Amino acid sequence: MFISASKLKQIVFFLAGSTILTTGVHAATNYVDAGNISVSWELDKLSGASPETSRLTNLTFRFNVNKETLHYDGTYFAQQFRFDNVSSGINIGYLGLQPRQDNNGKEYLRAVFSSFISGTKTNDNNCIAGADGGDGASCGITFPATYGHSYAIKVYKTALHTWSGEVQDQMSKEVVHIGSWILPDSVGDLLSSAGGFAEYYAFYKPGYSQFVVPECSQLAKINVFYGPVTTTDFDGGIGSISNVFEYNSQECIGDASGFSSQPETVSITMPNGQVLSAEGQNVVRGFMSKINN
Repeated sequence: MFISASKLKQIVFFLAGSTILTTGVHAATNYVDAGNISVSWELDKLSGASPETSRLTNLTFRFNVNKETLHYDGTYFAQQFRFDNVSSGINIGYLGLQPRQDNNGKEYLRAVFSSFISGTKTNDNNCIAGADGGDGASCGITFPATYGHSYAIKVYKTALHTWSGEVQDQMSKEVVHIGSWILPDSVGDLLSSAGGFAEYYAFYKPGYSQFVVPECSQLAKINVFYGPVTTTDFDGGIGSISNVFEYNSQECIGDASGFSSQPETVSITMPNGQVLSAEGQNVVRGFMSKINN
């Protein structure tokens, strides 16, 4: 499991949120921890090498944010990826999708691509220095989307130490550039396993700190498929999603959160024509698919 980094991310946000809670004019006083969901991924197969010992120049992660998901800020569906040969500190990046409000009849998602590695630099217009108040770089773009479509988010090496992120609608094939950043010279390529999460980082009504809700029955609805992970390196590889569980709440778990996870085997045709199969997970949690004013 690789939830330690996401826990660190949550602690950083929660400390900031606590300040808001105690100083905000309309700060709420009654709340429970919203909780999150952890997932794991690992390459099951790499055609031309061993997944455990190989280092990769690209990984593609798949998400399907289904229509039942609340179309509003506050939830984040992410996967982590790890780099080899990081001398100290955090060795990970994140990528994923965040729901946004509909506007003029159109649906939107925000794609995120972040490095938490000390010494990361960026000159990309979609990016800023720093990640969650610490080292790294953060990139993001809000784009017109269709809930229910499958989106592939790719992290890939574009130069000696430069890594880029892009998201592609698997039905329209439209590609959107998320951002790019430059890692320190000593950092190596990608490792073949890590973890991810579904995060409740904000409540959809004002007055609440981050990572909390007034009660479990008001959790935002999420219905998201975490698809298999692939790489085109070493003649192609694929990895399953597994070990799905809730964490960071004692109140909002099981029936109280509406949580369930259902595995589904997916076959993916690689660019070289071979068909690889692995297991994804459809994750459901929460209750509010629309905001009641």
